[in-house]
Amino acid sequence: MLKGKLKPICLVIALILMVPGGLIFLSVLGAVKEGSQTSDFTAIIWVCLIMVFTGVVMVFKWLDS
Repeated sequence: MLKGKLKPICLVIALILMVPGGLIFLSVLGAVKEGSQTSDFTAIIWVCLIMVFTGVVMVFKWLDS
């Protein structure tokens, strides 16, 4: 019974993680492509990748349940 209530919550959390993480990652890649130093954005890139990866895991958990 609890699993049915958690399914929409997992999907919302996944979207909250993936959408901003993906948008920030794309904008950082655009800045790096224009010639900015990659080392300035390394931490941001890792945080965004972790956010997107966590969101993907949540989607797969949502699909599995």
